[in-house]
Amino acid sequence: MLDVARHDTTLEVARHELTLMIAEGRQVVAALSTRRHAIERKIEEAVEGIQRLEGQISAIDTVIDIVGAPSIAFQPPRPPSPVLEVVATVEDEPAAPLRPHPFRPVAYLKCVTEGHAWLNSRSIPGAVTCCRCKVRRGI
Repeated sequence: MLDVARHDTTLEVARHELTLMIAEGRQVVAALSTRRHAIERKIEEAVEGIQRLEGQISAIDTVIDIVGAPSIAFQPPRPPSPVLEVVATVEDEPAAPLRPHPFRPVAYLKCVTEGHAWLNSRSIPGAVTCCRCKVRRGI
């Protein structure tokens, strides 16, 4: 009787392993089926693209037949643009760089009451710029 029980358990183990193999096989089949559908979709897109290009070629051939090949002229490539000369600058006193004005609370409040909007300056970190009058002030 003990041998039959052991035999039953080994059969159950084998059955369980086979069930797992079947489930794994179904997953593989599903994955391959999904890939096949994706490949078929890509092939259909490629065929549509080829048909579109063939349509364009036939349209070009039709225009060539209507106009006549000798009267079609292609534009020659544009010549390269000439290189600009570098001219020496006059040695004048260089202008002082524009710097933000020191922050004045009264001027800021006046600008705000007049409806001006202040935003952080993008070119100078730590400064604000009035959107209306373009005055830049440091903070």
